[in-house]
Amino acid sequence: MKGKSPRDLFGKQLKIQNCKKAFTLVEIIIVIAVISVLAAVLIPSFASLSAKAQSTAALAQAKNRIDEILSGNPAANSCDIVVISEKGGKLFAFAYDFPYGRIISYAGNPVSIEKDFDFISADDIPEIISGISVRENSSEERSSDVLVIKGVTINPDFEKGHTVTGHKCLDFLEYHEETTATCTIGGRKAYYSCKTCGAMFEKAADGTFSECENTEIPPSGHDYFIAYDSVYHFRECRLCHDISEKAEHKYTGGVCECGKSEKPDEWSGTVYP
Repeated sequence: MKGKSPRDLFGKQLKIQNCKKAFTLVEIIIVIAVISVLAAVLIPSFASLSAKAQSTAALAQAKNRIDEILSGNPAANSCDIVVISEKGGKLFAFAYDFPYGRIISYAGNPVSIEKDFDFISADDIPEIISGISVRENSSEERSSDVLVIKGVTINPDFEKGHTVTGHKCLDFLEYHEETTATCTIGGRKAYYSCKTCGAMFEKAADGTFSECENTEIPPSGHDYFIAYDSVYHFRECRLCHDISEKAEHKYTGGVCECGKSEKPDEWSGTVYP
């Protein structure tokens, strides 16, 4: 048997390649469109979740540092403290307000920075975060991602009505509509929640807010009455019309225990409580 020449082999390979089906322009456009839609939906959601996680971590970090300072040095209770955390190239600032013993979240969180965090000092903070002035006798402590300044003065521009403890969250509230309870499933009263710390508030008729811990409405439970038709008697809920204890009529002396007469012309479909 004679071997095949290089020309024959090349021709066979060329035929195989020509038989392979390529993507059409329409198919490529459809794939690109699907990827674009998925990116438009998923990227903002991921960014929002990431920002929320960073804010939560920064707040926990600030609370821990403030607790450490206050428990280790009682004299520190006489001055305001600010804790600044760097998360993902942005700053999150929280202050301890001495007169009221509360932790305040900076209204502008998070703050974008152009300067490397390692080179930011206490003197730079008033230019980056409004509402803070650093006293002459202040001191600072820092780690890789946290700057603590003890001895600052906080003014209303810092908080704009919001606090994490001792709440004044009125500029950060989100309204939640009431959900009605059913016979078997609980509901929830209308309430407001703080977008930063999650605290819940109720609004009184006079427009004032008060913090609340529980807005749940328990299930109402069934409200049954006895009803019957020509064949059965049963218990029916006035609220959800649930049917229970359905049974055929059993007559004694021409009358069923539910009150229905055995004689058809005397039945009116009346229900009995």
